[in-house]
Amino acid sequence: MWSRDTMPAASDRAVLEFAQRENRVVLTDDRDFGELVFRLGLNAGSGVIYFRLGSMNADDYLRRVLEVVGAIAEFAGSFYVVGPKVVRRRPMQRDQHP
Repeated sequence: MWSRDTMPAASDRAVLEFAQRENRVVLTDDRDFGELVFRLGLNAGSGVIYFRLGSMNADDYLRRVLEVVGAIAEFAGSFYVVGPKVVRRRPMQRDQHP
């Protein structure tokens, strides 16, 4: 599901809240989700994958997304940062705000 199609005017906060209600992982290239999760402590227990792939062409970008999503065994409770050659996982706090 693409939030731009189903929730075109929704804020990042609303997208994150929807994802948690529906038990969906957020895939994004918007760094604001890190702020929502870590600075503001919003619940993202279903998981977030933040792609920092820069100016990679569309085919390579899609290939990297599919490669990373296919390799991750457990999304819940984690915030992933994905670069062109590296994937970092950061556990999220269990006591985040609902």
